[in-house]
Amino acid sequence: MNIEILEQPPESVIAALEEQISREPNSSITTIRPEWMGEIYDFSYIAAIINNEAAAIVLIRWPNPNVAELYKLVVIKRFRKAGVGKKLAHSAIDRCRREGFNSVMIQPTNNSENFWEKTLNEFSFKVYEHNDMIDITL
Repeated sequence: MNIEILEQPPESVIAALEEQISREPNSSITTIRPEWMGEIYDFSYIAAIINNEAAAIVLIRWPNPNVAELYKLVVIKRFRKAGVGKKLAHSAIDRCRREGFNSVMIQPTNNSENFWEKTLNEFSFKVYEHNDMIDITL
């Protein structure tokens, strides 16, 4: 499976993923577009494409100059368990490192702890038990 990462996905890819996400049954994430859309934080998307089809997306936001947050990472159901999410997460973390952030924060949804545990095993991180946030040191 050839996974292509787009660090600046075109609006058409974001829109295609948004439509697919909205149709996913039982998903904890129903939109990739934040309600604040740049009013509070700067943000960017990174997307994954498989065989010319939008497969996954992550929204990265920057709450301050030292910290980035992987705010939403969504893999379309039929592409799950194929390494797409892990590759996308690693690409996002690498981008944050290249842009000079000191850490990356993640607040996993209730059913994503296993994914993050497996995905982050090669990074230095700590989990804050009081709010379940993961802090990855870059």
